[in-house]
Amino acid sequence: MSFVILQSPSNLGLRPWGVEQLPAALQRAGLGAALGARDGGVIAPAAAYDAVRSQETGLLNGPGLRDTARALARAVAEVLQAGEVPIVLGGDCSVILGALLGTRMAVGDRVGLLFIDGHVDFYQPEASPTGEVADMDLALATGRGPAILTELNGPAPLVRDEDVAAVGARDAGEREQAGAQDIRDTGITLLELPAVRERGIDAVAAQALDVVCAASRFWCHIDADVLDDTVMPAVDYRQPGGLTPDELTTLLRRAAQTGRMAGLSVAIYNPALDPKGDAARVLVETIAGGLAG
Repeated sequence: MSFVILQSPSNLGLRPWGVEQLPAALQRAGLGAALGARDGGVIAPAAAYDAVRSQETGLLNGPGLRDTARALARAVAEVLQAGEVPIVLGGDCSVILGALLGTRMAVGDRVGLLFIDGHVDFYQPEASPTGEVADMDLALATGRGPAILTELNGPAPLVRDEDVAAVGARDAGEREQAGAQDIRDTGITLLELPAVRERGIDAVAAQALDVVCAASRFWCHIDADVLDDTVMPAVDYRQPGGLTPDELTTLLRRAAQTGRMAGLSVAIYNPALDPKGDAARVLVETIAGGLAG
């Protein structure tokens, strides 16, 4: 695969505390070099961060996120149309909206989503304690939420429930306590961390890839907090446990080997919480080992 790095240093879906530094930090740690990727440029946030939550939508930064997603979508589509594989280095998980939209623009309406995250990001705005879109990006991608972010370029959803596999979550108690809508009541395939521990990463990867490969192409999204907290403490919402780097590498390798992966996004790693760069090196080695190992 011929990779292209697209930097999308947005914190509009989270908070202005450091995730916007992710693209530059992972490039300094050698991700582009390890993948042999060319530089596809920077897609800057379309607006400054606004800490005022909209009374109408319950979101923070809805208009800015909409416009940023559309700009990212155009960049992703251009890379895909050139026969290359976009690697989107985001800030927060809202990058999946633009990534999915761009993939649809390039390859057709039906795409899959391999969603690798320590949280399921399935809050509805009224249940989110913050209004941060990083709480609800998977819900928005599957058409649940305000039209400003679910109808970016025509009718929702960006991805159908049955074409989504969510791997690695370990926040069941937290989301139940907050009153989040229940992802288990949908057609999304949910493979939480206990499933990995019970069945092994190879079996879980096989099931997840069967789901997302039902579409012609699929997008892969990694939230850094899916990794075990002992090796990836540089995230804003920490939880104990998580996937080992070897498990994530295996999952990415299986995904790449399908030949159906349209691209990949990385989000949530916060360089401000990683002064020595140890977590960045783990993330780079894990991703490069999966995609180019």
